[in-house]
Amino acid sequence: MYAIHFLSILLFIVSTRLLSAEALFSQYFLACEKEIKSVYAEDLNGDQRKDILLFYIDEKSHQRWFALYFQNENGFAEQAVQRFPIPHDVSLFDFGDVADTPGIEFVTISAGTIHYHVLTDSGYIRQPQQFKESESIFIYPDWSRIRRWNFVRDVNDDGLDDILIPKFDRTTLLLQSGSTSTWQENHLNLLPQSRPFSYFDPRFSVGDKAGALFEVPYLLFQDFDNDTLSDIIAIYKDSINVYVQNENHHFSNDARYVLAINHGEIWSGAKIMRTHLDDKNERQFLMRLIDIDGDGVLDIVSSFISTKHSLINPETYTSVFLGRKSQKSEYTFSTDADFVIEPDGTQMVIDIFDFNKDGNQDFLIPTIKIGVTSIIKMLLTRSINFDAHLFLMHENQRFTKEAQRKISMNVRFSFRGGAASPIYEIADFNNDGLLDILASADEEMLMLYYGNKKNSMDSNPGAHYKILLPQDGTLVKASHLNADGRADIIVRYEPGKLEMAGMQNGIFVLLGNADR
Repeated sequence: MYAIHFLSILLFIVSTRLLSAEALFSQYFLACEKEIKSVYAEDLNGDQRKDILLFYIDEKSHQRWFALYFQNENGFAEQAVQRFPIPHDVSLFDFGDVADTPGIEFVTISAGTIHYHVLTDSGYIRQPQQFKESESIFIYPDWSRIRRWNFVRDVNDDGLDDILIPKFDRTTLLLQSGSTSTWQENHLNLLPQSRPFSYFDPRFSVGDKAGALFEVPYLLFQDFDNDTLSDIIAIYKDSINVYVQNENHHFSNDARYVLAINHGEIWSGAKIMRTHLDDKNERQFLMRLIDIDGDGVLDIVSSFISTKHSLINPETYTSVFLGRKSQKSEYTFSTDADFVIEPDGTQMVIDIFDFNKDGNQDFLIPTIKIGVTSIIKMLLTRSINFDAHLFLMHENQRFTKEAQRKISMNVRFSFRGGAASPIYEIADFNNDGLLDILASADEEMLMLYYGNKKNSMDSNPGAHYKILLPQDGTLVKASHLNADGRADIIVRYEPGKLEMAGMQNGIFVLLGNADR
């Protein structure tokens, strides 16, 4: 929220019996001399281990690059196997299996053409192979941006990667056929959303100007109509359009279902909900489209934020609008909210998981209260208090007004300026089938709170791990990098953070150990 850019989700009560650091993870450092713009993990060579790609930009040469680090049975080497220059004409790229070659191809979209690069034991071959000529809305490259989008994916659940190409007048699916080793085109009347604009003032302008920004709508690949086949759900601000999958694994050309919605702007996907001075007094966001009550029909989760009475302590609450299916197979959403979840304080994050494994989705919402007393304490102690509220859906398919569990927590931080937020990741770190929470006590200590069957989540940390952490906790990600069932951790840093600590630039990868 305003003047507060950090978040935690856990209670930091000192535990007298914490697991030793060495038992938790094996630590690897991946060196990269340039400022890292993004990190991508993918099993490129099919060995059940995800490899790491670090993307960066050479400002002097206007060249985009990625550094490739293969994972093997011994983890990661410090130096990259390959440094690959991304072709200048590339607007967008992805990774996928689109050719009869070993490994995963590096697939690119440029003006009018799709290319791919073949993987070898030493990295990707620089010479591109032309896949297909095809127009798209992605025309102009931008050397100052790294743009990856998941347009290569198995959209029809047949085990083969397909290609999704958004165009100005339609969307084209290139569906891969395993039996014939061919690609079939499937055209959808799925249009981009556009925002027109124009500028003209004869006093200050050399002439009239007009334009439009074209964007792919939010896409969800999920079974909408309960026929066990994944559908393509296009989510616009005012409607949800569903293109259903047929028995031949193609999709309907026109939207089979069109559902009107009015739940405000679509949330951009940022982890932390923040307010700014130029925000409107009241804002509503469509947060998620997810089956909350386990009936097989998608529901809407929206969030309301109001700074009408206080910019420091905005009013916030979360609403659930259940989806319903009629006997005529018509789908609607409730006009009024079926559930309103309003934890005490200003909510910072909305996490939706099945914490107690009962088939229903639950809410874990951290909140904060800011007042004169808390501000003075924050300045004196460099710490702030949060509460995490866990709302579990009951057997009667209802949420209670009060949270089943409320966990108080305290997080230390620094005053160096810039965005600050403790680590907050949810994953299974010990392969027991329950969700755990990874958090930070400060910028040098990771804390793990393990899930348990009785209370869904332990109140005290069960393990800790000492490592230099970024000030911005969103740079730390949990990811399953191998097939051992334990979540691993990728730690990125702000520009210059490692150099200030006397280290070279790069990232740390923490692979979970089997014996903890």
